[in-house]
Amino acid sequence: MGDTSSSWSRVALALAGVFLAACSPPQAPAVRAADVGDTCAIGPRATAACLPILACVPKPVAPRPSGDAGSDPFLSSEGGACGGIAGYHCLDGLECAMTPDQSAAADGMGQCARTSVCARR
Repeated sequence: MGDTSSSWSRVALALAGVFLAACSPPQAPAVRAADVGDTCAIGPRATAACLPILACVPKPVAPRPSGDAGSDPFLSSEGGACGGIAGYHCLDGLECAMTPDQSAAADGMGQCARTSVCARR
């Protein structure tokens, strides 16, 4: 009879362990800090935290090109339209920031936003 109660104790202990493992909060994946040159923000939205010795600084934006390239009606400056079926695009140094629903659409539209990168202080 001592054998049976010992078996039940082991079963109860195993079930308690399974229950505790199932109820423990999930562990967040380790997030790597951004290094020099990595994007840390697009417009006002932070995308990554820089290493502690670095600062998140705005990336320079190229001026509108001169000549024929500058007359491109689909080339947008900060705050201008980007994406879409027409192929609107941003000046160098800007990135097309879209809402999640626009990103999922084949012809999603967004706005050209200044990007920031991690740089030495």
